[in-house]
Amino acid sequence: MIKKLALPILVSGLVFAPGCSNGDQAAYDACVESVPTWTPNSVATLAVSLAQVDSPGIEETLRQRDRLTMREAVEGARRSAIVNVRCSKYLPKTSGDRMGAMAPTAPQGAAENSTATASQTSTTNNQVAGVDEADFVKNDNKYIYVANGSRFRIVEAWPASTMHEVANVTVPGEAKKLFVSDGRAIVYSSVPKTSSSSRYSYNSKQECTYGYDCSFGADGTGTVISLYDISEVSDPKLIRRIETDSSLIAARRIGTAIHTVVSRAFDHANWNAYGDYNQVGYGAYNYNSEAAIKEAFDASIVANDKIIDVAKYTIPTVKDSTSIASLGALYQSAMPDGVNFTTLVSLDLIDEKSTKLTTLLSGAGAIYASAESLYMAVPHEQGGYGWFGGSTEKQVSSVHKFSFGKSPLESSYVGSGIVKGRVLNQFSMDEFGGYLRIATTMGHVPDPKVYSTLSVLQQDGSTLKTVGIVDQIAPKEDIRSVRFDQNRAYMVTFKKTDPLYVFDLGAPTAPRVLGELKIPGFSTYMHLMDETHLLTIGYDAADH
Repeated sequence: MIKKLALPILVSGLVFAPGCSNGDQAAYDACVESVPTWTPNSVATLAVSLAQVDSPGIEETLRQRDRLTMREAVEGARRSAIVNVRCSKYLPKTSGDRMGAMAPTAPQGAAENSTATASQTSTTNNQVAGVDEADFVKNDNKYIYVANGSRFRIVEAWPASTMHEVANVTVPGEAKKLFVSDGRAIVYSSVPKTSSSSRYSYNSKQECTYGYDCSFGADGTGTVISLYDISEVSDPKLIRRIETDSSLIAARRIGTAIHTVVSRAFDHANWNAYGDYNQVGYGAYNYNSEAAIKEAFDASIVANDKIIDVAKYTIPTVKDSTSIASLGALYQSAMPDGVNFTTLVSLDLIDEKSTKLTTLLSGAGAIYASAESLYMAVPHEQGGYGWFGGSTEKQVSSVHKFSFGKSPLESSYVGSGIVKGRVLNQFSMDEFGGYLRIATTMGHVPDPKVYSTLSVLQQDGSTLKTVGIVDQIAPKEDIRSVRFDQNRAYMVTFKKTDPLYVFDLGAPTAPRVLGELKIPGFSTYMHLMDETHLLTIGYDAADH
């Protein structure tokens, strides 16, 4: 039996799509196809696994990646300008608007208590049992711990009749999340950066949790990790502080081991993808001929190359108040997706010297962690730089795996794999019995070519190989929620109605669909109540 709770939620946001009443959409599409996409002289076949990089050669590596990123951006802008000039005559005079569903914010809750120390408490709603997730509020059977504003607060919440604040500590910047365990608290706070890299950040400071209309990337701020001894709750003592110029992506706690993913994006030469030619805005260039467009963007490439030739590149910094920290082992993604660094910082709540850093020259992505491993799924679009061998899809995600040990010092990068499409969020991934199960979508509604895939990956050396797959799930619809439960998987897709798919993953090399149920609206969160009941929460929507 499946129970569904559909909440009617007012959503806002516009997706603009050209109508066809006053124009010729087919002719316009054909015209757009006639405008070639830039391809460099030599197209590489990209490796899936990451290669370790020596520090002495890192600046030239960054320069090459930056040059390619610049060229792709300029060529993309050039193509858009040409399309505008060549194909606009086929567009209708007016455009229709289509309402699109905005991603909801995941609900947050606080616990309720009962006796001198409460007999029941509720903790953070963690995805995996035994793997704690950082949150802005934590609690035990007597105290509530809060990270808010510039403060770390501790409230004695039981007995309720005498509830009062017992500690109020100022933290650097803006407090975001925290962990509390074994008489210690770790507080994460974001701090402003003076580096020009922040101007290249694609994300706002709003955390991306649902993932439908946002990406899991750096927000342009730095991160401070403060470790407090709270054995005396009324007098928290700062015993360690780690400062980095990278943004907080995600954090997990397994016992006393804390694993934090931070990322720094686009700290590169001050080049401009549009040169001096974007005064009239993207897609509406003030040119009336393709020859003028070519001349303008050729000049932009020359100017930007000169800037990159003399640019100075910096590697992210990690400063530890109790020891000297470096970026540790450095690995390079074959995908030249800009000058992005993502670092896994593993430390121990009790052993202050037990710290391990592993850095990828790669963009950030959605994070999933089990008790043994951490996975990061990074989305990519095919460009002019080449593509992964054997991949025919224009959109893939590279999945990087890190292993955990009993000590943070045992954390390390172990391998990577490729899956088609993109993940929605952390719930789209799950590790069970040594296999990673991952659900992805190719494209976005209303593209008629959209479909979804469920893949099963197994580690083979430094490669995560696909050993099982269910493909072409729900054509013309995309994923809105996923949940795994041992040998079962549940997936909700949406365009007009809400098909809930149930998958049998008992045979990892032969996953299969068990059944589906269609209900109006769509679910954005699923929760296993017990072995036979699934609670889903989502949106009501009109069936048209």
